[in-house]
Amino acid sequence: MEEILDRFILRILFVGFTCLLLFFYRYAHYIFYPPGKRQLKKIFDPVTNPSNTLHYLSRILGITLIFSGLEFNYFYSLPVGIMNMLIIASVTVALYLSSIYLTESIILYKFDYSDEVLKRENFSYSVINLALNISLALLIKQIVSEAENSLVILFLLWLYSMVIFGFTTKLFPLYSMFNFNQQLIQKNMGLALSYSGFILGNTIILTLAFDQDHYDITSYSIRIILKILLSSILVPIFIIVLHRIFSIKEKKVLKREGHKINPQDSVGMGLTEGILYLSAAILTSMIVYKINLSTIIPFN
Repeated sequence: MEEILDRFILRILFVGFTCLLLFFYRYAHYIFYPPGKRQLKKIFDPVTNPSNTLHYLSRILGITLIFSGLEFNYFYSLPVGIMNMLIIASVTVALYLSSIYLTESIILYKFDYSDEVLKRENFSYSVINLALNISLALLIKQIVSEAENSLVILFLLWLYSMVIFGFTTKLFPLYSMFNFNQQLIQKNMGLALSYSGFILGNTIILTLAFDQDHYDITSYSIRIILKILLSSILVPIFIIVLHRIFSIKEKKVLKREGHKINPQDSVGMGLTEGILYLSAAILTSMIVYKINLSTIIPFN
């Protein structure tokens, strides 16, 4: 009975510890994500601007996904275990906010938060931010698991993952019929749906690529690249197959500047692109990562 009570008290203590980490995460924006401090200077009202609400809450969802992957190990004593978890969590918060800042500088470099969200209430911009925040959270959660409490390995994997993630985001024009910058200016929701499916599909492939045994960092890095290259070959094949099997009509859209798309058509096209790409990525992950050929059973 005493042991059960002790475990209950410890979990209550960790509730307070988690709240402390969330408090640190909020004010870490001032250092690692300066654009976000505008949302933190006053009490947030979720009903005044739906676009700002989604943008704000997506950061909360992202950090909770990352914290869900943290583990407490007792080690030699309770203080040592708490200190280890505090260090890993603090570094993770810094990496997550830095990742958001870097990816927005790469993908949304032509757009400003205050203009798109506060002034124009561009909901499409916020949906894209939501997809990015979730994707980065899942990716960082995976590399934290692979680092196994080593800050050096964690930092190296983070740099490596950011390079690959940044490169994959630039491949969107090769797949989509939408002109990213032009349609985002027009608050096109179809673009947001298509890009969200594209980013989340790539994230599934990337997180699984990092989920490998690693005894040597060089061979581990090479195997990640090889898995991603194989996936990049299979994803277009599955997209074509899904189009053919389910008789989905393809509609070509010009990408010239100023081209207007009917809003209703845009949403349908965005859903089609986003869901088909996400579905193709899931099927690809099954082929590349879920089929174990290491053990071959001989035929009699």
